[in-house]
Amino acid sequence: MHLLLQVNSTALPESRNPEQVSVAVKAFMLAGLQGELIELLEKIVLQNSSFSNNHNLQNLLIITAIKVIIAICLLT
Repeated sequence: MHLLLQVNSTALPESRNPEQVSVAVKAFMLAGLQGELIELLEKIVLQNSSFSNNHNLQNLLIITAIKVIIAICLLT
């Protein structure tokens, strides 16, 4: 868990390397870490990083959030 916090809070938000971001996003998706993926995407898309204008990441953030909302609704 500590590693995820480091990746989300420091490593990727400060990265300017698209390959690093891509690998991390894919890993979070494969591991089913939707909450952590949303947190990461919020930081790199919404907090004025070099990826703020990346439409693919913006769309992924929206789609992942919708999936989480649907999953929560199905549980209740």
